[in-house]
Amino acid sequence: MHDIPVGLGDISPRWLTAALRSSGFEGEVVSYESEIIGEGLGFLGDIVRIRPQPTPADPTLQSIVLKIPTSLKNRNLGQTLGVYEREIRFYQELQSQLSIRTPVHLYSDMDATPPEQAIKRLELLGKLPKWLARMLLPLAVRYGGQASKGYVLLLRDLGQYRIGDQLAEGSASDMRLAIDTLAMMHADFYAQPKKLASYPWIIPFDTGARFMQIMMDVTHRKFCQIYEDKLSPRHLEIIAWLVANADRFIETMSSLPYTLLHGDYRMDNLCFDDANGELIVFDWQTLLQGPAGYDLSYFLATTSTEVPLDEVLERYQAQMNRSGIALSSEQVRNEFDMGLLANIQRLLLLATGDVDFGEDRGPAVVDDAMERLFQMAESIDLDRVLS
Repeated sequence: MHDIPVGLGDISPRWLTAALRSSGFEGEVVSYESEIIGEGLGFLGDIVRIRPQPTPADPTLQSIVLKIPTSLKNRNLGQTLGVYEREIRFYQELQSQLSIRTPVHLYSDMDATPPEQAIKRLELLGKLPKWLARMLLPLAVRYGGQASKGYVLLLRDLGQYRIGDQLAEGSASDMRLAIDTLAMMHADFYAQPKKLASYPWIIPFDTGARFMQIMMDVTHRKFCQIYEDKLSPRHLEIIAWLVANADRFIETMSSLPYTLLHGDYRMDNLCFDDANGELIVFDWQTLLQGPAGYDLSYFLATTSTEVPLDEVLERYQAQMNRSGIALSSEQVRNEFDMGLLANIQRLLLLATGDVDFGEDRGPAVVDDAMERLFQMAESIDLDRVLS
């Protein structure tokens, strides 16, 4: 298929028929019903549930999910960073290498660029003098993605399963299953640089961190002004430390073993198959490679639970050990602490003005994550982090 839809208005019954035939559909779609799902959460993409008419005989095709780039201004940022292409490549090339469950891939297509193009953009910015990178970066984000390219992804609908809720308190059983699944995913690629190198489109943490560092130089003051009423003196101290020690922090964290990271592992992106006691992990736009603590800290900081932190970290360590990755409790705690600080760096991007979180759950999700990230980071011994 060559007519890649750019927006929802481009999805026709004829297009759907051709796309579904690649998954064994033998009929013809005459019309379809659609509804937007996950409102307020599709920061970088529009997510639509589609029910083809007449109803396909194959029950797995009776309800499908369509993902295309968002119509919000976030599209420029997403296209510049290659997030749409990354998710499609995940389903086309990488999905089969994971030991965890992910959505069933039905069809995808895109206006492809060289796999490593987004990485080269970030590497180039990292090599420029900081003053020049600061000047060029906002222009690259604002205009670099304005040439509308086509990206489309069709997945089997997960509507029959229970979707997690980041704004609700997670049960102990949900927390344990999510932690076990995260550890299994990390173990698949942990400290295997040659395996990760087989996928040149997966952005390394250190390359992405240089982007964060340049942005942080621009945005940290604005961030402190915008969220002045939410930041304590200790929070401001942490931000100031990150700015002052950015180079050493990135160098130290980048020296840790790398693995495959989801990049947005939180309850809203997890689907619970309660009948089988399994988890389905979706939304792979922000996957990257880097230290496991980046995912681990992000998940724990965005999840409300009564399960004590030490118990969760011990469970993660135990599952990694069962998967053949021997980690000490000190290693896990150190990676967790550094991951918290790295995620606060990412949080400072909120002040760029280039990200639109919509008007529904989006702002609440962001505020909730910010509050818990800083709360967890309050007890970190900053001097010990770099030693």
